[in-house]
Amino acid sequence: MKNTARITALVLIVVLTILSGYMEGTLRRRWGASNVEKTASARLVQFPKTMGPWRTVREGELDETSFQMLQPSGELVRVLRHGEGGTPVSMTLLVGPPGNIGAHTPEVCVSGIGYQKIGATERVTVSPPNHPELQGTFWVATFRSRGYDRHILREYWAWSTGGAWEAATGARMGYGFYPYLYKVQLGCRLPAGSDPDSTDPTLDLLQQIVLESPAYLVDADVK
Repeated sequence: MKNTARITALVLIVVLTILSGYMEGTLRRRWGASNVEKTASARLVQFPKTMGPWRTVREGELDETSFQMLQPSGELVRVLRHGEGGTPVSMTLLVGPPGNIGAHTPEVCVSGIGYQKIGATERVTVSPPNHPELQGTFWVATFRSRGYDRHILREYWAWSTGGAWEAATGARMGYGFYPYLYKVQLGCRLPAGSDPDSTDPTLDLLQQIVLESPAYLVDADVK
């Protein structure tokens, strides 16, 4: 009986070790991007440069440090503006391994580059007029620069597996069994002393993103 118990325990340890290794490898895409992820990446980069009254005024790419941390298979880095004199809003759209894409949030990254977080992170709901079926939720956090001008920075972010955008908690593990994960992050810089709730135009752009997303996000079905 003791030998049987020892063998059973050993088998269980081996199975758990293999499962843990497989899970970590899947989270970080240790075996490379799958064909479905490559398809999702190719579709994402077609995301329109103009959305309603918002148009892209500048395009860029992830810095090397962010790229190495996130390892996206597809990325869009843009700055958009509402009309000619509107406040610019940066937008980053990514698709890649859930272990990387789900692990990093502005609360950690922004605070590490000279900003102080103001208040609590909040969840906001974005529901485009006449399209309640496309409703999404997003996290929003407010930061103040520690620099001389003390400007305000608002950051919004959410994840998706090809359906609605979600202000998820524990995204890294919660989406771990999906073949890939999308992330959207938007940032808006406002003058010192301004009221973010009345001067931040980002929610309007989020409505446009929510409207456009179904045509450019590919469902990451769990097989």
